[in-house]
Amino acid sequence: MNSVEEAISLVSIGLKNRVTGSTHANSKSSRSHSIFQITYEKTVKIGNIYEVKSSSLKIVDLAGS
Repeated sequence: MNSVEEAISLVSIGLKNRVTGSTHANSKSSRSHSIFQITYEKTVKIGNIYEVKSSSLKIVDLAGS
């Protein structure tokens, strides 16, 4: 993915495919897990050497609440 718009589109598809159901504790509990991961990479030049710097953000939503 190369843009914020692509990310929003993928999250939207995931939300449309999400299934909910009632439990004793929560009337609209999610019945599935979801994992969203963003990895950012940047190439930097230090002298004559190129290095790739990267960061990763992971968001996990576990079912059962």
